Amino acid sequence: MSSKNKSTSSVRAGDVHEKPIDKLSVKEFRDRFCIPNGVIVEFLNEGEDVVSTEKAEGRAITFSKEHFNAGLRFPLPALFKEFLHFSQIPPAFIHPNIVRVLMGCNIINMLFNLDLTLLEVLFVYSLKKEKNDIFSMSAHLPSLQLVTELPDSTKGGAKGHVVVWGAWARLLQRPGRPFSPNYSTVLPGPERRGHIVDWVEKASFACLNKLFEIDAKERHYKTLLSARNLMAVVRESQDYVVNILPRKLPKEVMPGEHYTVKDLPIYQEFKEADAEKRRALLDDREKRKNEGTLRKAPGQKRGAASPPKKAPAKKRKLVKNGKGVKERTPPKEFVLPPITHDAEVTIEEPVNPAPYSISSGPGHVAGLNHSSTSLAVVARLANLAEEAVSINHPGSPNPDVDATEAVCATPMEEAGAESQSQPL
Repeated sequence: MSSKNKSTSSVRAGDVHEKPIDKLSVKEFRDRFCIPNGVIVEFLNEGEDVVSTEKAEGRAITFSKEHFNAGLRFPLPALFKEFLHFSQIPPAFIHPNIVRVLMGCNIINMLFNLDLTLLEVLFVYSLKKEKNDIFSMSAHLPSLQLVTELPDSTKGGAKGHVVVWGAWARLLQRPGRPFSPNYSTVLPGPERRGHIVDWVEKASFACLNKLFEIDAKERHYKTLLSARNLMAVVRESQDYVVNILPRKLPKEVMPGEHYTVKDLPIYQEFKEADAEKRRALLDDREKRKNEGTLRKAPGQKRGAASPPKKAPAKKRKLVKNGKGVKERTPPKEFVLPPITHDAEVTIEEPVNPAPYSISSGPGHVAGLNHSSTSLAVVARLANLAEEAVSINHPGSPNPDVDATEAVCATPMEEAGAESQSQPL
């Protein structure tokens, strides 16, 4: 019976570890991340604003669920407390990689007996505020990392926030070690951003040189942030140090007293390695771009002068009585063929033409198509009469009238004869 209970409990525990963080209950959340009994945890409801409140047991502060996934554990180690005290960044606006760097540096101190403080961390990293008001850390060189191989995306991370209060940072107040994180949601000003520490003393410079002598694989964030290391680092009692920040480089640099990032022995080596990686990345991108162009070229080559083909117009459907009716295709435009002259065509008069309706003698006009007098002939006669009126003949007292009578008499008489000769 006891064996069945053990198997059941082990299956349940396995189910808890397989569950995504978003689906965990408060109890399951506490068990997975080993939250001490002195720390009270509550989930913020979906859509609820990230607002800190004050409780009777102590001031509450808000973290994101992804922070715990990145390595956040309670009570907070010393280096994390230094960061919250100095930066005054509300924890809800901290990028998960900041959690990985701070927790990883605490573990490096524990494993390799170093004494890294926030001064050395901000000497290597700069603080940046993104467009979504999330603060992140940026190294001077991509290869110059205290904790290596940090993920470059938060895609797929846990959603939601956790409100905590109680002994999450051990003793909140301690003589000589004031700890005042930002419990509100007010973001710090620009003086807490950018490259805050320009130089360090010889002791800090020597500590950093020892750190970079450690193999990069041993400083991999997954190697450092193992469950065993996280449990061990929060059990150690550490007093955090309030550093004098920021440190701007003076106008006169004293050799042996002011050490900058470029003075690190590995700086030039990392700089050349990053430049080589950048060149290889650009070459690979250009190669893939050219290969993609070559794959599309066959069958799609088109002359420069040829216009692009237009997509065939889609036939619209007319709706008649609720049924779709295809629209009639408009008739094609008929184009007349060009007129060509293959040979000369001669029109000859008939052998036995019909008798003229009007005499064809001199001074007379024949009817159109040998038929009766047409309207065109009458109009022409009227024009001739008008022209004759305007002509003056010498020797006549009324030349205009005489000319008119001379011109109009004969045609009118002939026109009358024509009308009499035509059959009814």
